[in-house]
Parts: sequence; structure tokens; C-alpha cells
Amino acid sequence: MNSRVPIAIVTGGSRGLGRSTVLSLAKRGVRSIFTYHFNRAEAEKVAGLAREAAPRRSRCNSIRVMSARSMTSSGACARH
Repeated sequence: MNSRVPIAIVTGGSRGLGRSTVLSLAKRGVRSIFTYHFNRAEAEKVAGLAREAAPRRSRCNSIRVMSARSMTSSGACARH
């Protein structure tokens, strides 16, 4: 059995089609990293919903596009 979990990168994952994609992938056990532009609260909400959808297999990370810090391992990607 393959224990690897697929990972998806979704742009604009905090709302609209990106949000739907992140949540749909989470239900399938796919880990997601997604970007958001400015609404951290919505991004956090989506990340929480994705974790609820698949708590054992899914991990969702949000990266603020306008922040260079969040693009590094010490930024948002490492916190979630």
C-alpha cells in the first residue's frame, strides 16, 4: 500500500472556485497549499474547514501572496 498523500497547490483558495477546490480535495484526502491575497480570516476559515473534512489525511496551508515572509518556511506555510 502506498502511504504517500497527494499534495495540491491552489491559487486563490480563500474564496470562490479556489475555496471549492480546496474543500473538495480535502474530502478526497489531498493535502492543499493555497494562496490568498488579503483576507487572512477567510483563508484561516477555509483551512479549518479542510482540516475538518479530512482531519487525519489533510493538511491545509495558506500563503499570503503579497507577503515574502509567508513564502518561506518560517511563514504561513509552516504555521498551519
